[in-house]
Amino acid sequence: RLHLEGTEHHAQLRGAHLLWDDGDVWIFQDSLTAFDGLWTHKQNSACREFIKGDTILGLDGTVVEVCQRTTSSISISMGVTTHHAELNAFGQLAWDDGDVWIKASLREASEGRWKSLGDDGHTFLIAEDSIYGPDGSTIPIIDRVPDALFILFLGARRRGGFNGSQIRWENGDVWARVEERADAKDEVELEASDQALWIAQVRRVSHDREEEMLEELGLNIGSPLAQASSLRLLPGVERRRGNDVVIVGPSEQSAD
Repeated sequence: RLHLEGTEHHAQLRGAHLLWDDGDVWIFQDSLTAFDGLWTHKQNSACREFIKGDTILGLDGTVVEVCQRTTSSISISMGVTTHHAELNAFGQLAWDDGDVWIKASLREASEGRWKSLGDDGHTFLIAEDSIYGPDGSTIPIIDRVPDALFILFLGARRRGGFNGSQIRWENGDVWARVEERADAKDEVELEASDQALWIAQVRRVSHDREEEMLEELGLNIGSPLAQASSLRLLPGVERRRGNDVVIVGPSEQSAD
């Protein structure tokens, strides 16, 4: 409450909003967007929650409103029970009931298989910064924000609204996340795109392992010494050959 020109005013806190009795609304902007994005449950990564402002959207379509929040904590009401979560040292939301949510990166949030809800029902695959179509086509993703991704299509920038479970494109097409392969048609359509996903995953794992190894050696990945060292990896370390990853053993190293 506050006193202004002899009049007492009251406000109610709802999430990041202060709702005053005269209709004015104050917004704690830093808090409002602090948790925006896709979160997965640590105990079950298939269980996801999408946070946008003061709303939490569940995988099954349930909607929960945030009742209180700061830049490092959040509270929700479930019936007569209020649950509270704090950001831990790892940037995870640790809830008072023992549940832990892990925030997905912008890239990870949209990766996976998506099926058009239109008449064609085609299935697409998003991996890293590309969308792979069932006909072998590739569409580049040029930008991401927590609630949207942007592609370059037919020479123009296109926006797809994202809520964790669906992508709504500007042309009205809606894609739904494919949780599992439901029919043989999906299997056929995804054959080419699955290969693209496998290649992308292998490249990522190989690159991450190389960076970890060089960091252990105290080398910068761009330095001449690091580049020379990458030609002779330690036993048991992955080596990239084109799109393949090979585990190099001592005998193969000596042969090189």
